[in-house]
Amino acid sequence: MIPVAMAGVQAASSLANSQAQEQQLEAQAVAQEKAAEETMLQGYSQSAQVRSQADDIIGSTVSAAVGSGVQTDTGSVLDVIKESAFNIELDALTIESDAKRQAQNQKQTAANIRASKPTGVQKLLGAFGSGASGYASGMAING
Repeated sequence: MIPVAMAGVQAASSLANSQAQEQQLEAQAVAQEKAAEETMLQGYSQSAQVRSQADDIIGSTVSAAVGSGVQTDTGSVLDVIKESAFNIELDALTIESDAKRQAQNQKQTAANIRASKPTGVQKLLGAFGSGASGYASGMAING
């Protein structure tokens, strides 16, 4: 009777441990997915902030030029304004691209975590192995 009882306890313990591990891994995967969402939101927020600053910079450039009596719709001032706008937009797009890449990495990490969760067959084999080990230990005790 002792070997059978030990086998049952070992198998049940193995299944419980597998379930706990699966839940922990799922929680880690969900956390990675949430981090990916936050990364994207931060990227969009930062790029919007850069674009907003662009309006201020261009407005200041135009105001300074107009205040000096310089024509702003032609020539070097217009070139400076266009180049500033281009560079600022490039910065904003770079921020978005970096955030997107980081979020994709976080999503891939979540997928990898989920892929490492034990399958039903692995759980059953582990429980069977633990049960067999418990049975053998019980047989050694029982004589």
